[in-house]
Amino acid sequence: TEYSGLLRKTPIKDGHFRGLVEADRRAEGGGEDDDESVLSKMHLVLLAVMETTLSVESMTQMLFKLEYSIVSKSSAERKNALNAYLVLIKRFMNLLRKKKVPKEDTVLNKLGHLLATIIPRITDKKDKIRRSAMEVVQMLLYVDQLLRNPDEGNPSTELKALTALKNKIVDAKIPQDRYEGLAELAEILCKLVSASEMSTLLPVLIPGIRDADEDAAVGTAKTLRGLLFGRAGETRLYVTQLLDVILKEIAGISDKSPVLDEVLASVCILAQHHFETVVQHLHKQKIPVAREVKLVFVAIAENKDDLVVHDEVQGSSINLTRRLINHLLQVINSTPINKSDITHPVF
Repeated sequence: TEYSGLLRKTPIKDGHFRGLVEADRRAEGGGEDDDESVLSKMHLVLLAVMETTLSVESMTQMLFKLEYSIVSKSSAERKNALNAYLVLIKRFMNLLRKKKVPKEDTVLNKLGHLLATIIPRITDKKDKIRRSAMEVVQMLLYVDQLLRNPDEGNPSTELKALTALKNKIVDAKIPQDRYEGLAELAEILCKLVSASEMSTLLPVLIPGIRDADEDAAVGTAKTLRGLLFGRAGETRLYVTQLLDVILKEIAGISDKSPVLDEVLASVCILAQHHFETVVQHLHKQKIPVAREVKLVFVAIAENKDDLVVHDEVQGSSINLTRRLINHLLQVINSTPINKSDITHPVF
């Protein structure tokens, strides 16, 4: 009865838990004790719902309900949502260690999606949010480890490394210092996240490059670049999906934004590993060629990171810029001109 009454008072509307929003609004005029009371009751509701049918699915579904609050423009709402995340994951982790989670749950499904939602918060302007986000990432990866290897209760070496990395990112006073740890974070994620979950993590992460928090947007772009640096080779089956999401998102990013440079560098990494697929997909974009498509072509041509790619024709590795020029010359020289109708555009 108590739980059902709280549920009526804390309904979900438009993807948000109203309790999170109310606590945010009351922070300006209400007392701190009142805010904590609202949040504590909401935590009880979340735990009760999750434990009603305890499973990996029940936990992930509860976490999904918090997604919109995690990316809210309000820092208070983001903080409250992350705290709710921690409450749910800690409880699930403890029950898992006590062997109370169904044995058929052997992996943390939707791990990639959950990580992608949290990663932008790791470089949030607010240090409390950054700390909570790093703790959530640690716990999600640890829960995944326990599900895959129930007898290995001690955190892996990579998980232990996240503790020192967390302090480095959280305690940094300026964004540039926080960003320094993202390459190491991406490297750890590349080691711990499976191929199937990475195929979800990458496309879900990309919209984070337009996060409401500018620092978080830059951090997301840098993390994306680090993940592709380590795992771009396995994206063959969904590289066009990644390109479509990237093109959509960078359409709204200004030319002077540091986010754009990071994302274009990520596209170059994709082109390095899947040149023909990337370039052919770019050729298929609508005419007139959109700004974002031009930006990608220019980035590949500039090749600021001096990447090399395998040339199947010559059977050797050549500079990405030269590979693009050779490709374009081949397209121009080998495309037949239609004498009776308009020639189909090739670029």
